[in-house]
Amino acid sequence: MSAGERIRSLPQAARIGITVAIVVPLIALGVALLDDDGTSSVHAQARRVATTTTTSTSTTTTTTLAPTTTLPPTTTLPPPPETMAPPPPPTTEPAPDPAPEPPAPSVRVVTYSIVTDGVVASNVDELAAIAGRTYADPRGWSGAGVEFQQVDSGGNFTIVLANPNAVPSYSPVCDTTYSCQAGRYVVLNDDRWSQGSPNWPGDLAAYREMVLNHETGHWLGLPHAFCSAPGDLAPVMQQQSISMQGCAINSWPLPWELDLVRR
Repeated sequence: MSAGERIRSLPQAARIGITVAIVVPLIALGVALLDDDGTSSVHAQARRVATTTTTSTSTTTTTTLAPTTTLPPTTTLPPPPETMAPPPPPTTEPAPDPAPEPPAPSVRVVTYSIVTDGVVASNVDELAAIAGRTYADPRGWSGAGVEFQQVDSGGNFTIVLANPNAVPSYSPVCDTTYSCQAGRYVVLNDDRWSQGSPNWPGDLAAYREMVLNHETGHWLGLPHAFCSAPGDLAPVMQQQSISMQGCAINSWPLPWELDLVRR
């Protein structure tokens, strides 16, 4: 009996089961051999190989990017010092430099000694003390930059306290009544030094200051001066022992007299 005859001799239900068992695998095999778009199984296999290769290549060449870092907000920085703009000019004029201080006046140092000539009534030590105070007083010739220093003998000039009768021996212009200056000698008439002058309407102390400054002024090179106007201070170089000429008594050199001596 052939295979077909054997199948036909089986009951109908058995024959249906065998048919299904044969047909279903055949259908599955046909589907497997076809591509999605109906191509042959050879093309489908080639496609599957290409797809596998592409996927493998894509997987091996894909680069994973680092997480994106968020940058802080941009901050405007000041320009470097060499590119910064210069400061604006001052709106006000700069203060001028202070005026230079005038140079200190030069000091002229002169020395003097004190002697007596003849019999005198006045005290020579008192004369020395009065002369020292008068010469150091800023109202006097020291105001013109002259510094007086007493020495025991000699010096630049000599103060002579003279008996009235000895005074004319120093110069023809000297007489027994008044004091005078002759060369290096400042001659004080002892009568005037001890009593003052009847023409001087002031006290003896002021008179002594006046006569010292007057005769020393001659030694410093100044001539006699005259009253400028009634009531004005008399120049110290005025002959106040003889006449006030309407001026007020004055024992100290006036500013213009100081200027004549100042160097």
